Amino acid sequence: MLSPYRKILGSVSEILAVKFLVLGLTFASNILIARMLGPEGRGEVALAMAIGLTVLQFLYLGVDYINNYGIARDRERLNSFFSNSLSLSFFWVPVVILALIALPFVPPEVIKIAPADLMIVIIPLPILLLSQYLGALLLGLQAQREYNACELSGQLAQFLYLVILLLTGMVSVQSVLFTLTVLGVFSLGPQIFFLLRHQVKMVKPDFREWLRLARYSLQQYIEQLLAFIIFRIDIFMITAFMGIVATGYYAVAISWANLLMLLPQSLGRVLFPHITQSRDYEQSRILTLKMAFMTAWAMLAVCIVIALSAHIFIPLLYGPAFLETAEGLLFLLPGVWLWSVESILRKLIVAYNYKINVTVSWFIACAVNIGLNLLLIPAMGIAGAGLAFSGSMLALLLMTIFFFKVHQDDPTAA
Repeated sequence: MLSPYRKILGSVSEILAVKFLVLGLTFASNILIARMLGPEGRGEVALAMAIGLTVLQFLYLGVDYINNYGIARDRERLNSFFSNSLSLSFFWVPVVILALIALPFVPPEVIKIAPADLMIVIIPLPILLLSQYLGALLLGLQAQREYNACELSGQLAQFLYLVILLLTGMVSVQSVLFTLTVLGVFSLGPQIFFLLRHQVKMVKPDFREWLRLARYSLQQYIEQLLAFIIFRIDIFMITAFMGIVATGYYAVAISWANLLMLLPQSLGRVLFPHITQSRDYEQSRILTLKMAFMTAWAMLAVCIVIALSAHIFIPLLYGPAFLETAEGLLFLLPGVWLWSVESILRKLIVAYNYKINVTVSWFIACAVNIGLNLLLIPAMGIAGAGLAFSGSMLALLLMTIFFFKVHQDDPTAA
């Protein structure tokens, strides 16, 4: 029988194989799109996506965490949580319609982009929300291969759509933004199919179980929201201080940072349900430490390679117009490494003793990030934004290490 350590590594390997397969194709298309749209067009896409995804993050309401954690603890909740998820996603449809009606009356200078662009990223929000909710159910069931298949379906559909745009010469800011709808639709279909294979049934919605987990989900939701702000606020601040062209440069740097975070994200996704179900705190702690050390060394090697080659591959792939991107990426890399280690250690704290202290640490990291951005972006440009991110991740890691060391014994034991 495989040890938990080897089992998790096997699952992570599968996730990475799927993700790198899809992201390799997606990156190729994104490079071509960046070349065709240029820094300004790339900046418009990044800003519109950031606004849409920020709204999406606010609307999650912690339901994805309730679904993941609740199903991992008790699979008998599956039918109820599935029905609740459908009901809530339908609730957002009229909200989106009202937002679409109001958008034409908002002056473009207020949101910095055309209202039509923003409409395109708002329309798929209910679909994306439901996809997030149902994906969390699959993760709670530890149906990782099925989750991977759903993600692969959405990403491949998105890639094929971008290829069609390139072949037909229909590449524009608006057509690229429509990829959010394609991604949501082609991820949601397989999710429903796989859940039906798990004998999920529609029942009368019952939100009592959701409410019982509300405290846990609220803390997780606030943490993830603050994390999202840290990862997105720099896009808005760069646009405000430096304009849309600089946003285009930084958007490419952020895309590479997100790619590098793939390993710790995949590892954490598999690790969390495993230690949540475990009743052996000492074993969970040892497993988490092993994963953290492995992640630290792997990410250190990757970040060093990227740092040494950034000034070569960025202009080579995206064109000389994007040379400034390399500087922003170099200052993002320390933060990527710091977050990678922190995100693994945090999984044990969340699974066993999720206290308000952890949420407070995210508030502090968010305040550090915003303060450093205000100070460094006017002085250093996109390099300042990258440095601000790294500084906030250092603060977060130090606080997480403190909480991790405090609880040498099972904190949930009476």
